Amino acid sequence: MKKTLLIILLCFLTINIQGQSKKESILETIEGSYDRAPNTANLAKYLNKLKGDIKNISKSFKSLRWAVSNNNRSNKKKHAQAIKNKTEVLMSNCLLSYKYAENITTKLKISSEQKQKMFSLKTEISYLYKSGESLGKTCDFLINKPGKLTPKKFNSMVDSYQLGKEYNRLMKKTKVLLRIAITESYQ
Repeated sequence: MKKTLLIILLCFLTINIQGQSKKESILETIEGSYDRAPNTANLAKYLNKLKGDIKNISKSFKSLRWAVSNNNRSNKKKHAQAIKNKTEVLMSNCLLSYKYAENITTKLKISSEQKQKMFSLKTEISYLYKSGESLGKTCDFLINKPGKLTPKKFNSMVDSYQLGKEYNRLMKKTKVLLRIAITESYQ
């Protein structure tokens, strides 16, 4: 009897764990509410795109690391160009995110506390944009002079462009979006 109850309990636990693995993030939940809150949903969509852009850039950094370790000039140039292109996509998504964040603060009637949190969110978006802009300039230099990229300079470049950490700081500021989406859906 005890074994049967234990097996049934384990089955329910397994089903519960499987159901939780498909839990949506806050941004995905907001993004799904486009009809009710278009500005907030678009902001969430572009913030989600930023995450994918940063993953693509980090993959290109890994490829560039391989080219630096093999001291292959043509591959250094090719991977630096790939990083630059992906950084430009990141920057355009930052601009669109900033535009929707600006629409939220100017067009919606939200509390002063929410406006302050949105200002903080916009600041983090602009920091990410500036980092992307700086990375693009560095890549321009590397495209023109790939021989200047040594393993030591590459390591310092990776340390100076911590886009993932900046994105995580940005994500900590997005909790306010859920309340703003609710406010926007009522207006």
